Amino acid sequence: MEFAKLDPVSLLRETQRAAAPEHMVKWHDELKALRTEEKALELQEQNEDAHLKNLQAKQNATREDVDRYNQRQELAMKSQTLEKCRPIITMKILATEVRQLKAELRTKEQERDQYKAEVEPAQQAQKDMESYRDQVDRVASVRKERFDAGKVTVERLASRIETEQQSLTGFSAEIEAEKQAEKTRKTDMKRTEGDIGRFKSKQENNSVEYDQDEFEARKADFHRQASAAERKAVELIDTIKRINRDVVDRREILKRKLGAREELNTQSGQQGTLLKSMSAHTHQGWNWLEKNMASLGLNDVVYPPPILCCSVPDSQFASVVESQLRPQDLIAITCTNAGDARIVADKLLGKKETGGLGLHHITIRTCPNSRVYYHSPLTENELKELGFDGWIGDYIHGPDAVLAMLCDSAKLHRSAYTSRRISDVQYNAIVQAKRISKWVSGKDIYQVTTRREYNASSTSVTQIRDAKYFTDQPVDTVEKHQLDEAIKGLKRDIEMQGDEHTKVVGELDIVKGEKKAAEEQRVL
Repeated sequence: MEFAKLDPVSLLRETQRAAAPEHMVKWHDELKALRTEEKALELQEQNEDAHLKNLQAKQNATREDVDRYNQRQELAMKSQTLEKCRPIITMKILATEVRQLKAELRTKEQERDQYKAEVEPAQQAQKDMESYRDQVDRVASVRKERFDAGKVTVERLASRIETEQQSLTGFSAEIEAEKQAEKTRKTDMKRTEGDIGRFKSKQENNSVEYDQDEFEARKADFHRQASAAERKAVELIDTIKRINRDVVDRREILKRKLGAREELNTQSGQQGTLLKSMSAHTHQGWNWLEKNMASLGLNDVVYPPPILCCSVPDSQFASVVESQLRPQDLIAITCTNAGDARIVADKLLGKKETGGLGLHHITIRTCPNSRVYYHSPLTENELKELGFDGWIGDYIHGPDAVLAMLCDSAKLHRSAYTSRRISDVQYNAIVQAKRISKWVSGKDIYQVTTRREYNASSTSVTQIRDAKYFTDQPVDTVEKHQLDEAIKGLKRDIEMQGDEHTKVVGELDIVKGEKKAAEEQRVL
């Protein structure tokens, strides 16, 4: 049954395997291989014949061009012969022009010397003015830094003063209450003294019988009532002070929460939140530096991480710029001299026992060169000829020192960009030029690695990821919701504390009234 299902070729093979010797099967396989090779050679022969006919047709078509080329060569030789006579005439013309130019040159030199003598005082004055301007700029820069540092200090002190004033308001109210109570006590004392005088006078004029034991018992009872009222009043006053302290603390926390909530609606606030998510230690360290920069004795400006001070104005290039930067590049604090870097490192990374903050995940970089120090390997025209739109370093803006740091670390000034896919011809030209080893083409990142010891190179291609940092991303709704809930809770607590304060003040007034009545009864 299985033989019946086989096709003729398979049936022949199975028959040979069953009836013929083993070498017959082998010869049959070799015969099939030779037939396959024969067909391939026949096809190759047909292709070669077609190619030969095509070349013969091209040769016939270019025969007239060859004839015209030979005629042109003959004319070119005649032209060269005539050109040999041209230098004699040209020499005579040029000799005349040289004599004229020399005369004009002597005249121009005299005029130049005269103008130089006339403008020399103005040039010297300009140099003096530029020197004075540079001095003014340096002084203005130093004063601005001092002003900014002083402003931070003043704002911090103003916040503390506001807190102390709130506490002072609560204490002033307590003092006024105590003063009023003292006046009341003095008034009660005078009234009591008058009552005592009247009672003594009445006792002297009208002697009455009284029960000494009962009188002393009632007196002791009123004394206990007055003492209990006094203790209750002290407890209520302590409660009022505690409530005032709690309200002051909650108002301070509320102020910070409102500030954080407001920051979420600003780009700088969002970038600060982004920095905190990338490196909480860097966020904490930079906030400390901003507040204490003036007290560190730095020689120059210390710049914040690029995530805070840099931007990509055109958001379509955000992913291109980020493709060249590592997270450490985005959170690095930049110093322009090694001395400042050591001071900052000692303060941020030093142990708390030695006066440092004890932080860890912070990157501090020193870059003494300016942005113009980092030259691109090609001119703008050469870059355009290779098919690129520009250098990636030109798409990010920020302080000069920070951009210099990024060029030093990430080589942004040597990484090219084009929005189009490059062709094979352009790719070969780029590789052969050996002046650009990294570029972005469309959504692809090309990295050429050269092994000089082997005189060989290889190219890796990766995909660009969507931008995460230099984008106008929406506010973090989770953090926003958490802040809103915290603000509502603080406002609710402050309102409840206010109600409790009013309630306790009312109880204090009642207790003071009970104390006053008990003291009056005790005197009687």
